[in-house]
Amino acid sequence: MKFKQILDAFQNVIDPSIKQMVCAPCSNCKGAIREILNHYDAWEKCGIAYTGLVEFIVNAMVDIKEPYIEWPEM
Repeated sequence: MKFKQILDAFQNVIDPSIKQMVCAPCSNCKGAIREILNHYDAWEKCGIAYTGLVEFIVNAMVDIKEPYIEWPEM
């Protein structure tokens, strides 16, 4: 059911060449989303990756020299 919700959220851009990111609010959610996306090969098939809210916040900080979030290899 959760994977269907993720696919529904990105339904207009499900394409492996277009990168999409799911943001998990906590580490437990991040782990669960990681397992779901890995199980369905979401990165390879749909271009959907995951990260956590903390990583997004750090990535937005002005004193960070390089982006903190790394996209998976295609």
